[in-house]
Amino acid sequence: MQDAKYFSHSWELLTRDKGWVKPILVLAIAMFVPIVGPLAVLGYALEWARLSAWGVDAAPKQRGVKIGGCLVAGWRAFVVILVWMLLWGVATSVVTAIIAALRIRFLSSLLSLAIAVANLLLSLVVMVAALRAAIYQKIGAGLSFVRIYEMVSHDAAGLFKNVAIPLVAMLIVGGICTVSGLLVMSLAMPDILRLVYEVEYLSATSGSDPSDLLAIVGSILRTVMPASVLIGYVSLVFSVAGNLLLTNSIGLWMRQFNVGAWGSPSDPLPVTPVPLPPVSSASTPAPQSQPQPHSAAESVTPAPTPAQPRTDPAPAVAPQPRERSTSPDGETVVPLTPHRAATDELGQGTDKE
Repeated sequence: MQDAKYFSHSWELLTRDKGWVKPILVLAIAMFVPIVGPLAVLGYALEWARLSAWGVDAAPKQRGVKIGGCLVAGWRAFVVILVWMLLWGVATSVVTAIIAALRIRFLSSLLSLAIAVANLLLSLVVMVAALRAAIYQKIGAGLSFVRIYEMVSHDAAGLFKNVAIPLVAMLIVGGICTVSGLLVMSLAMPDILRLVYEVEYLSATSGSDPSDLLAIVGSILRTVMPASVLIGYVSLVFSVAGNLLLTNSIGLWMRQFNVGAWGSPSDPLPVTPVPLPPVSSASTPAPQSQPQPHSAAESVTPAPTPAQPRTDPAPAVAPQPRERSTSPDGETVVPLTPHRAATDELGQGTDKE
């Protein structure tokens, strides 16, 4: 396990650029759009985390965001999350049914607590799966349970300590909703009491004009509706910020598995996961091949003529991750998928030959 402070590093990246709060405010507004908004926000967070997993210390993009790409990434992640949640729902239903058949109240209470804790931890594992699908840009990569288990089991402590991020976000959002809800209710309470009085009066009097009742209802709506929208927006701002921090923290955690050395989605992880070097550091040179010892037959057999210099073919160079480049607009460019990066490197070697 690496001693890395994923949350603090993610917070530094989030707040590094001037005007860093603008994307959060825009994303919170997008959350009001049904279906499309949440998918775009999820895809935006995964695209940022994908850069972090590749070893790019970049802040969230404020300009030139490709909405279509975010929607595709969000949809891909949604399918992965849906499959994981369906499987988890089936598993918990079976276990709950077995415990309920035993009719042991203590086990039922203990199971409910265990499921609540497991839901929090599983949400992090599911985000790992969604980010893996974003890196490969394939839904199947997020459903490779064996590979995901390898990553989680390698550094479970480092991953699960990120559970504090959604917990803190939930506490903040819950506190905002509770305090602001009580404040709104206190403002609307006089109209609510008047409404109750008018309803009782109309029920006791036949043929009365309900205009006063409608006026009171309109007054309550004018007080409650704008406040509810404002409260919901503020809550979404904190929720989006927490989601960005959590997703990028998982990307920083995934950096230790050397994403650039990955092969196809079904290939095993590198034997010895190592963190990617910082962006500013120079590329590490490939280790030189060790000389091969001569066989025993070659050492005892005398040569009738002077030995010619041995010309062994150069060892094949292992595919290295493509170097990151910078586009004309200043955007950091990384390979789309690890498999494509390795294939491009092999193709370049063939052309040179």
